[in-house]
Amino acid sequence: MNKQALAFMSMFTLVLMLSIYYVSLDETINNKPQEVVNDVTSVMSMMKEKNIEETEKTLIQLKEQLGLSDISEEKKKEILNDIENIEENKKVADKISETLTNKQIKNVVQIEKEVIHVNVFELEKSDKKAEEIMKMIYSHVKANQTIELIFSWNKALFKV
Repeated sequence: MNKQALAFMSMFTLVLMLSIYYVSLDETINNKPQEVVNDVTSVMSMMKEKNIEETEKTLIQLKEQLGLSDISEEKKKEILNDIENIEENKKVADKISETLTNKQIKNVVQIEKEVIHVNVFELEKSDKKAEEIMKMIYSHVKANQTIELIFSWNKALFKV
């Protein structure tokens, strides 16, 4: 067998093994039992955990693409830029969350490209409260980003 055929077979085997691994990994993740949530803290921690898992999964995929030897320099720069944006978005989300938490506003923040999703867990759902929260968030937002403010409240979750 010549060197090209051997290299092709090695790469094909590697890709096949990784494909099988990722398929089985998705099955184990999706087979987790769904938990019943009955308070705000549990809902918030589940949302934060899900956000972290999605971000980490995306970062791992980008870093794997970066490790491939057959990608162009332009593609590498694009991937590095994406990784940098994700890391920057995590810092911005943490700053927004900290700002709201300091004002005793329970929240979960997730940033997807140009959209900042802010879930606020408050019983008071009013335009005034929304305006107050938006003003707190604006200092952390870039010009090209949009804020999506979501009042996630359910009286059953709050101990009233």
